[in-house]
Amino acid sequence: MWRLPCVRWPPLLIPLLWCPSVLACVLLPPALHDASLRLLTVSPVIERAGEAAFLDLRGTERLHGGASGIFAALARALAPQRPTGMGLAHKRFTAEMAARLSARLGRGAVVVEPGDEALFLSRLPLVLLPLSPGLARRLGPLGLETLGDLASLPLAAVSRRFGAEGVAMHALARGEDEAGLLPERVGPPLSVVHEPLDPVSDLARLAGPLEAALESLCAGLAERGLGVVRMTLELRLDDESCSRWPLMPAEPETRVELLRDLALLALSERPPERPVMRLTLSAEAVAAPGVHQNTLLGEVSRDAARRAEALSRLAGSLGPEVLVRPVARPAHRTEDRWVDATASATGGEAGGEAGAATGGEAGGEAGGEAEPQAAGARRPAARRRAANASAAGARTRTRTQASSRPPSGTTPLRWYDPPRLLVPIRASGRLLAFRLGRQELSIAALSAPRRLEGGWWCDAWARDEYDLVTTEGAIYRICRDMAARRWLLLGEAD
Repeated sequence: MWRLPCVRWPPLLIPLLWCPSVLACVLLPPALHDASLRLLTVSPVIERAGEAAFLDLRGTERLHGGASGIFAALARALAPQRPTGMGLAHKRFTAEMAARLSARLGRGAVVVEPGDEALFLSRLPLVLLPLSPGLARRLGPLGLETLGDLASLPLAAVSRRFGAEGVAMHALARGEDEAGLLPERVGPPLSVVHEPLDPVSDLARLAGPLEAALESLCAGLAERGLGVVRMTLELRLDDESCSRWPLMPAEPETRVELLRDLALLALSERPPERPVMRLTLSAEAVAAPGVHQNTLLGEVSRDAARRAEALSRLAGSLGPEVLVRPVARPAHRTEDRWVDATASATGGEAGGEAGAATGGEAGGEAGGEAEPQAAGARRPAARRRAANASAAGARTRTRTQASSRPPSGTTPLRWYDPPRLLVPIRASGRLLAFRLGRQELSIAALSAPRRLEGGWWCDAWARDEYDLVTTEGAIYRICRDMAARRWLLLGEAD
């Protein structure tokens, strides 16, 4: 293992493993398709980025025993091939540069201690930064050759002249990289082979062996908490030829019946040409199945009786105030388009019904006693109709007022579409402000993050949302996009 003479290197990397994150970068050998599965023996958190693989090694100090043990585990995982380069650091960009330096020198691995990122990066050439062609042309006339030359420039001057991208590259040159890992959903492949006793010549007889193979496959995946994302059905025919059918369910799937119907549908579109001798199912890609919202209350059902039962249970557990009845109103803001009119409408209806019950009926009875019998038979009915009409008018006025009144206790947000890019400004590892174009948003208070995740199972997204209060009293909704690794301005409070 090769170490730079300008940096202090600990023999067992104990101080490095105490840091919030320890990242290893491995430059993979070419034509190694199962590299992610092999590296799972070293760390459960892996991200592939082209020829490089990043591993989060937090909590593995006892498992590997320091830097030497980590690099030995990486070499064993990729054997008999050898990794092109390996690097270990506290920051993602620094770990990648350490791996590329070790690949260029051909001396095993490079380790960078926390706090020495700027010193390590200062001697590397400027072309290693991920510069856009436009920024590279603008930096050329300045005569900058190394990352240290760029890091020595004043941050304010870089921001004024080169904008958000220049500030981001300036931070990378100083070793202030806040990007983490977005781990892949990888799992070990599983194959099931089923050999029929006799050649199967029609699809009706093939359904039984197919279902038996699917039950075995899904049972093996269920033990690991995984579902099928991509599967291949291979049929070996009586003339020793093979035919394959790729199967891709809409999400990670574990239901045998659904997978069987999907396979039979594919076979009906392109049936095998000869009798089948052997059936093989291979789960090429697997992932953890998602939890559906309508399964949180038990059995999946959409009938009105089950829905009413679920709502009554929620009201009985949390109180009747948790159930609201929104009323639509015309508004250009999303926050103002719906108004909770449950309390006001309930109060208006209750008041109207109480007035109709007490005022109308009591008045009718009193009038009936005071006046003659013939008139008393007609006037209470008229008074009741008038009272009911007035109560209906009161309910209509109450609902109209509720729908036209904005919700109380809420601050409307003006959302930006698309979101605007923010550049974080840090000093000594602390987040002090954000730069929005030429405007600087100094942080007075920042709420705790709210993690939001979603998207299709193979194209997931995740972001952390914050409520930002500036020193000038403005309120913003911002987020950190975990996929793009950037800060975005989502909305501004009016």
